[in-house]
Amino acid sequence: MKKTVTLFSLLTFILVKTEFTNAQCSSATAFENIDINDVRARINLVDMWWDLNSSAKYEVPKNGGVHSLFAGALWIGGLDDMGALHVAAQTYRQNGNDFYPGPLDNNCETTNQTCSDFDYIWKINKSTIDSFIQLFNGHNPGDGFQVSNSQIPQIILNWPSKNNPNSTIVGNRNLAPFFDYDSNGDYDPTHGDYPIVKGDQALWMVFNDKGNTHTETGGNTFGIEIHLMVYAFQSADVLNTTTFYEYTIINKCQVNYNKVYLGIWTDPDLGCYVDDYIGCDSTRDMGILYNADTLDQNCPVGYGVNPPMLAIKVLEVSADSFSAPHKMTNFMYYNNDFTVNGNPENESHYYNYLQSKWKDASHLTRGGNGFGGTIETNFAFPSNPSDTAGWSECSLNNFGSDKRMIISSGPMDLNAGSMLRTTYAAIWTRPDLEYPCPSFDSINFQATYVQAIFDNYILNSTFNNSFSTEKIKLYPNPATNNLIVEGKFSSQLNFSLLNVLGQEIKTPFAKTDSNIKLNVSALVPGFYSIVIHDGNKLFTGKFIKE
Repeated sequence: MKKTVTLFSLLTFILVKTEFTNAQCSSATAFENIDINDVRARINLVDMWWDLNSSAKYEVPKNGGVHSLFAGALWIGGLDDMGALHVAAQTYRQNGNDFYPGPLDNNCETTNQTCSDFDYIWKINKSTIDSFIQLFNGHNPGDGFQVSNSQIPQIILNWPSKNNPNSTIVGNRNLAPFFDYDSNGDYDPTHGDYPIVKGDQALWMVFNDKGNTHTETGGNTFGIEIHLMVYAFQSADVLNTTTFYEYTIINKCQVNYNKVYLGIWTDPDLGCYVDDYIGCDSTRDMGILYNADTLDQNCPVGYGVNPPMLAIKVLEVSADSFSAPHKMTNFMYYNNDFTVNGNPENESHYYNYLQSKWKDASHLTRGGNGFGGTIETNFAFPSNPSDTAGWSECSLNNFGSDKRMIISSGPMDLNAGSMLRTTYAAIWTRPDLEYPCPSFDSINFQATYVQAIFDNYILNSTFNNSFSTEKIKLYPNPATNNLIVEGKFSSQLNFSLLNVLGQEIKTPFAKTDSNIKLNVSALVPGFYSIVIHDGNKLFTGKFIKE
């Protein structure tokens, strides 16, 4: 078994605090695959990317038989007004679980039946929603038109939204988002209501940390309800190997929390798990996984020569009253052992790692393995591997290993009844990299592009982010003075030119019936992206300015 921690942990005793809870829920069993593009990723209810045994399930390219991630889960820790620590987290379920299926009620409780009812993941394609919307073409909400249940796809009929008359489990809860066609506040697809999702395919699920004792961390419960939407796009660019994870965390209890850190824990295995390096780019809010040498060996299956890179990027952190200016405030790692910088064994260890602290509460320090130095830092291995004078695993000439990484944001407040939302992206790319010690430039460019798409189109797009992505033809490429964007576009198009930092650049362009002519003569030489939003289509392309 690859995860040796699961063997050791059977011998490890964790003292679990006794807390009052009405439910004794079982662990989640539901899972689904997000697989609309060139990634096939298994998503389990409460954790992801593995089969709950010993096999990775984040396959990219799809059908290639090689995987880039082994496991991942949400971590959250914070203090109540009395200074007591509360922690909820998942790793490999070897000790148990901190998260359980289903929502919480208005008294911050759940039941065994509710947990059982919501041990389910709803999977839907945008094309299914688009086809359903066509049934109401030519009608408006006031004309009384409706369709029968037999005309409605089952996933739309049973979508877990407020007061759905076809669901026996949802009731009056505000759960999965929907477009309220008739504006009556309740979900009824026979009257034209339909799911709101992001991407070309989405998974939606709900879970909580109050369904049973926290047997994973031993920590006090929060009383939080978590809505997770996982989504992906079919595309001709890096979006085709990218997956998105939107967590909405709602404090359902009458308790205020402060010094809250929210993060995503990852066991990142890039093909073979014993020859990986990790690092981060704090300016782009992401952790990065790359190979330690020129060959990703088979153990049992690797990527071979020219291994890829993968980044976990924080796209947003927002709340009822703020939007965090710095999305990734900490990047931490630990080893797969039980040393002071190894696997967490109690709630304090989890909370420490979220704050870039080791298990003994000493802070991460710059240089070496990050332990025992004099200069405190929040970011482990933040330098570009190609920088021989920087602090990276490459510059240290480390042995490739099987580390875990935690990308976190904080401190924040999570007051009674309030909400936090965060979105991550897993971005995969396989350009021609110069191993060993490859530059992060390629993954940085791709990640900046994904952030720009998220900011400008996914986050702020129409009510259901209903757009398809297509690649456009650009020539000449590289360009010196003028660039032609080939394609027939409407007069209502939204045109954006983005530099490598994701900043929009204003430059003159002229539109004809068959193309767009762009004057690039004044641009600084470098890489640029073009994004054209035209109706429900998103056209993307990249070029080099000489």
